[in-house]
Amino acid sequence: MATNFESLEVWKSCREYRKQISKTVRLFPIEEKYRLTDQLMRASRSITANIA
Repeated sequence: MATNFESLEVWKSCREYRKQISKTVRLFPIEEKYRLTDQLMRASRSITANIA
């Protein structure tokens, strides 16, 4: 049984996914900085926040 959300495997996996998204969006063109990049970053943060 998990004692907190940080010990859940799904939360750990989503955290790694979030890190990968962060690395990937750095490669996007500068004109996407406030459009697609921002949206992807917020969505990836929302995954772990919703689990917590």
